[in-house]
Amino acid sequence: MDLAIIIVSYNTRKLLRACLESVFASLAGSRELDARIWVVDNASADGSAAMVRETFPAVHLIALSDNLGFSGGNNLALRALGFQPAGRELVRSGHVALPDDPGLTPLEPPRHVLLLNSDTQVQGDALARLVTFMDATPRAGACGPQLLNPDG
Repeated sequence: MDLAIIIVSYNTRKLLRACLESVFASLAGSRELDARIWVVDNASADGSAAMVRETFPAVHLIALSDNLGFSGGNNLALRALGFQPAGRELVRSGHVALPDDPGLTPLEPPRHVLLLNSDTQVQGDALARLVTFMDATPRAGACGPQLLNPDG
């Protein structure tokens, strides 16, 4: 897997829908990019988890009964992706945990992880360009893409 996209959500159903639509549109423009999306819903009361389940069945949904906060939600998804704590950092150590389904084979952890806020929208081929940059810059341990306001 080239890219895992983690989106932590709390009562942002409309924003999350727009975010996921933009992610899928960006991925559709890059057939060679192997990417998976995880949404961690922090016990939303606005139907966010149901919307993801019904509208975006390809998304790996972690629907929580308690709000772990932004960091806690990201850390939970990172652990599901096979990253484990080693001292004060998370290191890649195993296979990706997929929903309980005997037909699913565990995946290798992704080469790159994007922590994406639910109130953002991905523009054009930004995801493919992000992976291309990270692949071409092996000394970069992290990257922050350009953020624009809705008016550009």
